[in-house]
Amino acid sequence: MAETDPDQENTPPQSFARKLMRYADLIGLSVVMAGLLIPVMLGDGRDGPPKLGVVELDQSFYKTVLYPEKTVWDKGGPNGPGVSWAVFFHKPYCGACRRIRPIFHALADTTNSSEHIRFGSVDCVKYRAFCQREEIDREPYIRLYQTMPGTIKQSDENSRKETFVRKGVRDWQGMLVAYEVLAWFRNLQTQGSPLAYRKILWPSDEVLAESIAEFKKSSKHVGVKQEATTSSRDDPKGYLVDIESAVNLGFLDDLFGPTSTILEGNRLATLVNWVETLAHVYPVKESRVKFGQLRQALSSRSSWNKPSFDELMKEFDIVEPSPLGSSSDSGVPAKDYRWCRSDSPGEGGYPCGLWLLFHTMMANTDAQRAHLTLRIIYDWVVSFYGCVECAINFQQEWDEEEGSEQYGHIQSSLWLWRVHNMVRARLTDEDDSIVPKTQFPKVTGCFQCYNNETKISLFDGMKEDNEITKIMNNNPTHASHQMLTWEPENWNTEYVFSFLQETFCAASDTFVCQGFIDEAN
Repeated sequence: MAETDPDQENTPPQSFARKLMRYADLIGLSVVMAGLLIPVMLGDGRDGPPKLGVVELDQSFYKTVLYPEKTVWDKGGPNGPGVSWAVFFHKPYCGACRRIRPIFHALADTTNSSEHIRFGSVDCVKYRAFCQREEIDREPYIRLYQTMPGTIKQSDENSRKETFVRKGVRDWQGMLVAYEVLAWFRNLQTQGSPLAYRKILWPSDEVLAESIAEFKKSSKHVGVKQEATTSSRDDPKGYLVDIESAVNLGFLDDLFGPTSTILEGNRLATLVNWVETLAHVYPVKESRVKFGQLRQALSSRSSWNKPSFDELMKEFDIVEPSPLGSSSDSGVPAKDYRWCRSDSPGEGGYPCGLWLLFHTMMANTDAQRAHLTLRIIYDWVVSFYGCVECAINFQQEWDEEEGSEQYGHIQSSLWLWRVHNMVRARLTDEDDSIVPKTQFPKVTGCFQCYNNETKISLFDGMKEDNEITKIMNNNPTHASHQMLTWEPENWNTEYVFSFLQETFCAASDTFVCQGFIDEAN
């Protein structure tokens, strides 16, 4: 913990990837405490008692949080001995604080339990002495304060004033992602933890996502903005068209065949799990709601034949996308693909859309669900993908690359990315009939994803990103400037994870992605 603070005023801003991996190294890939959770109550964040938001604490920190007098220093709400305070220590210029501030404010604005927990913040530049007294040596930092047993007393016999003392009982300083902060708060209700006996109504992920988006539009969203890893695209939201086409074609093309005329048993269970996962991780709320309803409909029967299943698909407006090149006589790719448009053999279309869908699913999942999401992707491929040889190869890669042993958001996402590139390299090597498949992402899509030695090798000694961009603009398909083989030592994987999040969270309104992306989607 003696490492230099990355957010001092004169220190150049670090990318989110570097900060995220740094915090992961300090605390491990998860800050979730061990133990069995008691049931977590969820609310919609709109009903119940008034939400008091974040109280900006100044000198009142002492008399409001640490040494309060009941009925005097209440800051507009309950502040008796039964109230805990969660205090966010921050610096206004701190880039890491910028990442955590939206989820902290969202919790304060939507949690229906102000009689049990309240939220405050302390500016550690303006009130440095307070932070030093509390031994806060780096930011962002969240501390939970609770009343100490034996400190409650009346001010005097004739007064109704009640005094008591609060002290810090739990601290958070972890990964700079919203779902880890939420997990920390929810796990405070674990048996034996400080809030185990509090009936706190935590907001749902959907409510938090909306609140985070609103906060990011406000003037309170301050601090050094994270440096983007991903190069800008002309159509950053285009992948949404491709993944919708992939989802739809997956329902209509791969489920029934000569030997699978009835959908039942394990295959039906796999499909239900697939749809339920989409209801959690698909990047568009309207579609998540639709998939939730579809999951209920699919579960209402023990088996489906093709005619009844086709009727169900029509009911949910799941239609087959147009094949590539069908939208006009000139061979222009169909409107149902954007990033996956191609007139070249073996490129684009449904397979491309599926990979985009898989990456999107991983980007929109959290650390606790990532392993399960990856497993459900695997189950869907081996059960339903129409290319039997491809499914067999994926199953082999799952076994050889230990897909079942991948846990956590970072590890699971990078496993899928690694296998994707191994597949691209294998197809390039084995199939001369297709256009060579470059490694994903290309150098110009994410300069930082490649180490300097690799960039120098590909671009004849040049390593400056602007020089590489100029070369690629003049000759974008030049084979010598593309990576065609899978070589893990060529990559900076911490930047790859950041690239995947930035790319497949674009326009997403899930809680996970709202917590990753700096601006409101």
